[in-house]
Amino acid sequence: MRGYQLSEMARRHIGGQVEIAYVDETGAATVRDSVIYATRSFLADATIEELQSLRDAGNVICADYLDHPIRQHLNVVIDAYIASSINQAQWYKTQLPHKAVHYIPHHADRDIGNAPASLPECRIAYFGELENALHRELLVKDVVFVRTRLVDRSWLADLQFYNVHYSVRDWRYPSPVREASAFKPFTKGFTAAACNANIIVPADESDASYILGLDYPYLLPDTSIETVRRMIDYVKESFGGPDWRRGLDIMAEARHVSSPEFITSKLLEMVNAYA
Repeated sequence: MRGYQLSEMARRHIGGQVEIAYVDETGAATVRDSVIYATRSFLADATIEELQSLRDAGNVICADYLDHPIRQHLNVVIDAYIASSINQAQWYKTQLPHKAVHYIPHHADRDIGNAPASLPECRIAYFGELENALHRELLVKDVVFVRTRLVDRSWLADLQFYNVHYSVRDWRYPSPVREASAFKPFTKGFTAAACNANIIVPADESDASYILGLDYPYLLPDTSIETVRRMIDYVKESFGGPDWRRGLDIMAEARHVSSPEFITSKLLEMVNAYA
């Protein structure tokens, strides 16, 4: 998503202002005098020598580790860091004060349609890897759990049938994002926003408190099963009421900051910084 999808998004929205090319590792050596958006997968195997060669060709290296920890030894040949979350941007600015930092929010999958059909009731679903869903076994009567890692991507068609997304992770499972320099972007929140749905999410989940604000009605103060169940009951009780509508208004703002127009404007700002 931060590679091909983002490059296509940029081509569509700012292609008339800058030249955009998407190349894999085999074609990188041909790039000259450009701003290189180095993705997580590219950085995973890149060597100091390879990156220095790109810099010697007049390129600026902007590194997007996304939700993986940085490779410290590559820092000497990286010109700037791209942050996909506000938390990540703040960490970079504190820990790497001599490096430029560019905040480019993560986008929702561009294959997601618009708002779901108007539903007569509150319907809650979790979209993601099932082993990462906290309290999954205890919430089977309240939440539908949808696995997203499917080759046919059939889960996308299910989004229209749910107007609340459950986003409470189980951090007991090993994950590189638990390392100090790794941060999860607010992708689940932006997915819900793209669907015009509300979201049940912990206040300390990624950028939830920044993007939604501490007054968002369905923000969880903790992730205990008791708190989660109370929130699920409240979401159902408030369906269609003032808090429900206020929640959707806030999610509309989240939809704006994760929109192709906003994200590509940030990408253009980054490119222009090195023009």
